[in-house]
Amino acid sequence: MCSRIRDYEALSSQLKFQAAIYLQPLSLEQIQEYLKNAGSELVAVRKALESDVKLQEFSRSPLILTIISLAYQGISIEELPSRSNAELREHLFNAYIDRMFKRRAVNIVYSQEKVKKWLIWLAKQMVRESETVFLIERMQPTWLQRKINNIAYIVTLLMIIFLLFWNLFNQALLSYELLILLSFGILYFWRFFGFKTIQTVSSLRWLGKYTINRVIIGITIGLISGLLFSLFRQDIINYTIVRGAMAGLSLGLTLGIVRGMTGPGIEEVTIPNQGILLSTKNALIFGLIAAILMILSAKLLDWYLIAWGQYGLIFGLAVGGGEACVKHFILRVILYFNGYIPWNYARFLDYATQLIFLQKVGGGYIFIHRLLLEHFARMPKNS
Repeated sequence: MCSRIRDYEALSSQLKFQAAIYLQPLSLEQIQEYLKNAGSELVAVRKALESDVKLQEFSRSPLILTIISLAYQGISIEELPSRSNAELREHLFNAYIDRMFKRRAVNIVYSQEKVKKWLIWLAKQMVRESETVFLIERMQPTWLQRKINNIAYIVTLLMIIFLLFWNLFNQALLSYELLILLSFGILYFWRFFGFKTIQTVSSLRWLGKYTINRVIIGITIGLISGLLFSLFRQDIINYTIVRGAMAGLSLGLTLGIVRGMTGPGIEEVTIPNQGILLSTKNALIFGLIAAILMILSAKLLDWYLIAWGQYGLIFGLAVGGGEACVKHFILRVILYFNGYIPWNYARFLDYATQLIFLQKVGGGYIFIHRLLLEHFARMPKNS
C-alpha cells in the first residue's frame, strides 16, 4: 500500500503496519551521481543541472528523473529549456512522448497519431471523473459527452428492450396488452438498472441478512407484478391469476437471489475487463436457473414449457449481469465509431504500457505519473 506523505499524515487513525517507508526527494548529489553513471548520453542534462535551479527542483522526484533520462538522451545543452516550471514540464513530456514512439524495442501496432488521440481522450475523461486507475468495465454512459451520442445510447437500449418483448409476447398477447407490458418493462428496467449506470455482476457471495432481505423483496415484487399483469387477461381469470402469481414468484425469486448476492464489497481485479467477463458468466448461470424455475412452474400448471422457459432465460440473463454487458457493448460501439477508442481496448492499453505511457495495475491501468496524465489531458484533441 502506498500514498503521498501528506495524505498519510492526514489520516485520523494510522494504519497498523510493521513499518512505513518514506521515499524522500533526491539530493543534488544523488541526481548528479545517477546522471554520471548514465554515461555520455546525459552530459548536457548534467551540466544544465549545475546552474538551472528549476531543473534541479523538477529532477528531485525519482520517476521524473527517470523520465528526464529517457526524454533527453543525446540532447545538446542548447536544446534544453530554461523557462518556468510549467513550460519545463510541457517541454519535458513532449520530448518524452516523442522519444517513446522512437524506441526500437517496441513493435509498432498503432500509428502515433491514433495512440496520442486515444490517450488524450482517456486522460481528459479520467481528469474529469477524478480517476487515477482506469478499468475498462467501469466506463459509464456519462463518458458520452455529445448529446447525439447520449440519444443514440438510450434509443439503442430501448430498441433492444422492445425487440425482446415483441419476440417473447407478440404471439400470446393482444396489441394493447403488449403495449402495457412493454411500458411496465421499461419502467421496471429504469427502476432496477437505470439507463445512465452500468453496474457489473462480477462476484456472488452470501451476505447474511442483506441477501435474505433482497430475496424477500424480490419475491414480494415478483408476486405483486405477476398478479397485476394477470388482471389484464380476461380469459379463465382464476387460472390466469394463478399463472401470473407463479410466474412473478419464480422471476422475483431469481431477482432476489441475484441482488442479494451481489451487494457492496471489494473485489480483486486481475485481468482487463474482468467485471464484464464475470457478468457474462453470471448472466448465463442465472439465465439457466430462472429458466429451470419457470419450466418447473409451467409443469405444475400444465402450461407451455418452452414459452415459460424462454421468459425465465431472458429474465435471468438480464438481472444476472446481461443488462450490464449489453449497455457496456452499446457504449463501446458508440465510442469506437466516434474514434475515441479502438475496437480491442485492452490490446491498445497494453501497447501504451509497452510505450511506458501507462502502467498496468492488476486489471487496471494508470499513467506512469500524475503529471503525464495531466499533460495528456491538456493537449488538444487533434494533436
